[in-house]
Amino acid sequence: MAKSDSVPSDPPESLPASSERRSHRRVKVVVPAEILMGGDAIPAGLLSVSLGGAALRAQLDCPVGQRFVLRFRLPDRGWIDFSAEVVRISERSVGVRFLALDRASFDALMALLDQKSA
Repeated sequence: MAKSDSVPSDPPESLPASSERRSHRRVKVVVPAEILMGGDAIPAGLLSVSLGGAALRAQLDCPVGQRFVLRFRLPDRGWIDFSAEVVRISERSVGVRFLALDRASFDALMALLDQKSA
């Protein structure tokens, strides 16, 4: 996919929150993560990620709709923080939707997606 096809023309903070499932290209990853909620850092791991959200492996006891900060570590960029919301909890994973992406988070996410798609 050409870079111009994968980067939206609007700035990342104007990306609409989508209620459609799988509206973004999703790639499988194995990346360490943390969920920052209520003063706690809950260990997690990314299973897959897209521009819209991620699937996590985590022991999370909260309702759908719970908001938190998802932090994950990228080898070339260090820890990156994302504002996120729980959209699904199952025995196997937790599905989250990204609420807002600043330029640094958007760029880091695009680099990860491009790296895993190559």
